[in-house]
Amino acid sequence: TPATGPNGAAGQFKGERINKRSVERASEIDALTGVSNQKAWGAAKPGVDASPNRAVVHGDLDNFKIVNDTHPGKYKTGDKALSDAFKQAQKIAKEIDPTAEVFRSGIGDEMTIATAAGMEAKVAKAVNEGVRVKIGEGFDDVTMSTGHGKTYDAATADMGINKKAMKDVKAAHLVEQQ
Repeated sequence: TPATGPNGAAGQFKGERINKRSVERASEIDALTGVSNQKAWGAAKPGVDASPNRAVVHGDLDNFKIVNDTHPGKYKTGDKALSDAFKQAQKIAKEIDPTAEVFRSGIGDEMTIATAAGMEAKVAKAVNEGVRVKIGEGFDDVTMSTGHGKTYDAATADMGINKKAMKDVKAAHLVEQQ
């Protein structure tokens, strides 16, 4: 049955008549970033992993703690940068694959994108580059790592391999500079 209340779900439906699904959906949106949250990813993951038509991109903003620790405004600055990064990821993913959905899959700066199978590499590359550009505006130490695969586990494993490769490249570059 529809529910009414003075504030609705998280104050979003003030004075409006709402139904149970509206409240449930509101509880699946990350308040900071505006994308689907960890709860929504938990519900979607089994279906995404099992579907032959879906694939996964997993991303992580590296060194993001620096923003909260050192920049003026600290957490306020970090929250805006994080929100901008996720909104940029959603925009880019949807441009490539209108069925893509971005999730804030961790408690911090991790994102997971469910996308059409066969589109995961293209989405990963574009999101990685686009978010790096967006986040790089004033945050030079922050980078983004991504991985992709048929399942979440495959995408996170691929991201780990990519992170290690980037560290190896940086280490080799430092040796060359000495």
